[in-house]
Amino acid sequence: MSLGKEIGMEERERTSDSKKPKYVYGKPLTFFEAELFAVIFKFCQALKSAFVRR
Repeated sequence: MSLGKEIGMEERERTSDSKKPKYVYGKPLTFFEAELFAVIFKFCQALKSAFVRR
């Protein structure tokens, strides 16, 4: 998935210049928020696949 690659690239940027806070979509993204977003994204994908099967 391209999203995973982008996140990996952002991680490298963050480690290379850790002085600046990392912003995603104009707001700071914490580890908890990133995990929450991933869970919601997976949940939505599961719902879509369930509706497609019926």
